[in-house]
Amino acid sequence: MSRIDIGEVRHFLTILKQANAEARVWLLQLKQTVERYVQDDSLSGKAVEASKSYFEASYPPLIETILQAFDTSEALLAQYIQAFHSQVDPSPNARIDAVLLGQAMEKVKSIRRKQEALQQSLSGSTAGIYEGRAQTLRLDFIEAVEQEKILEKYLQFEQSHTHFFEPLIELVQAAKRAVDVLHQQVHFNEETGTYTVAKTFAPAMKSLQDSLQKARGIDPKLDEQLEDYEILAVVYKDNTGKDAVMWVLEKDGVRVQNMKLQKYIEQTGRYQDAEKYTIITLADLDKKSPKRGKRVPTI
Repeated sequence: MSRIDIGEVRHFLTILKQANAEARVWLLQLKQTVERYVQDDSLSGKAVEASKSYFEASYPPLIETILQAFDTSEALLAQYIQAFHSQVDPSPNARIDAVLLGQAMEKVKSIRRKQEALQQSLSGSTAGIYEGRAQTLRLDFIEAVEQEKILEKYLQFEQSHTHFFEPLIELVQAAKRAVDVLHQQVHFNEETGTYTVAKTFAPAMKSLQDSLQKARGIDPKLDEQLEDYEILAVVYKDNTGKDAVMWVLEKDGVRVQNMKLQKYIEQTGRYQDAEKYTIITLADLDKKSPKRGKRVPTI
């Protein structure tokens, strides 16, 4: 079992947001610089035109990918903190590790032994004398059990988040490398009037795109399997009045229960290309009821 200090995680999110905010300002300025360069009619020649075409085609999507990486890393970390508070401990500075878990379990066992020993030593004439001691043990036991419950909840939470931080950190580092490459290795050649890019530029961007897909949980093989289905993003209001989305898989107009793909689309639906799914309302879904009334196939 690993150690977690949720206060440290929250601090990391704060630092990450600050760094991303500074980088966003520079990236938007860079985007404007590229736009001015592309639109500058005072620069001409085949080399210039080729350079302009490259930057016009490459930079907007590259900058957008970096910005998406910023948004994704912040959102994932915020979701982790929220999940910890809702599933484990709402305390803002909760700290849990293997030592605490062992101490809590041993404390419960120790109190149980003391309670059993006290119970065996009691007789009708001595029960009143030891009632205060028994009450203290009961209160200690309740407190220890509550602590043990929190730690047990964390064990379950940790199991469901075993591989959370590895792709997140990888994404944060890949985004930083991409920004560094843009900042340090894209140069303007005054003699030719063109921008040049170092050879490490393309690998850095490829690494960022791969890290972004990994952090989002995108699996090319599962994406390919989704192509056999119609994906519906059913928009509705949740119990708080906020917009929410329910993902539905259909084949030949009939809803299909594919547990693996259903879990996958619920996790990655927000990141899928918009052309891969159709947005409908609950009312629209109800209109499909004649077909949906058929037996739902399970895969």
